[in-house]
Amino acid sequence: MDNSIVYIVEDDQAVADALCCLFASVKLPCQHFANAQCFLTYYHSNININGCLLLDVRMPNISGFDLQAQLKQRSCQLPIIFITGHGDIAMAVRAMKAGAYDFITKPFNNQLLLEQVQRAINLTNQRNVNEHFKKNLTTLTSREQQILTLVISGKTSKEIAQELAITLSTVEMHRSKLMKKMQAKTIAELLKNYFLSKLSLGNSI
Repeated sequence: MDNSIVYIVEDDQAVADALCCLFASVKLPCQHFANAQCFLTYYHSNININGCLLLDVRMPNISGFDLQAQLKQRSCQLPIIFITGHGDIAMAVRAMKAGAYDFITKPFNNQLLLEQVQRAINLTNQRNVNEHFKKNLTTLTSREQQILTLVISGKTSKEIAQELAITLSTVEMHRSKLMKKMQAKTIAELLKNYFLSKLSLGNSI
């Protein structure tokens, strides 16, 4: 998504500057926060944010782990990648058990970090697609849901018309409406979003 941003919570300005330069080199927008409280203040005013969060472990007042816990309490879905120069196995296990996407120790490989950030952003984007798909399903009429089920099963409009004992033009009308409601431009896009949504969220129609 175009509004995906890498949010960096890092109290070391030199490290933050280096990270911003790295993401700028691949045209990936980023935003730096000097401490956890600054990010929490921003998050309270901007709950619907996309991208991922790069988080240092050791910071004054509110640690990286404390921030992770507070965001979890607020049902924040932003993937968290910890970056720290003071990491050990116990800390990594703690972070991952609490739901972190990854735990990377300094010095880190730039390419590896970029790849993990992109994967985290892709995860956020797909989750958003899934949630929109699930929400859009609730807007369908019973007839549109019926036709959607048959479309997903692979039936043509002609076969659907025969099965439901309605005219072909009626099927095409309902199919056009459901495509618009599901925000899908093609049947292929509709099927892709349906199966990804079902796989990720356990949805059923």
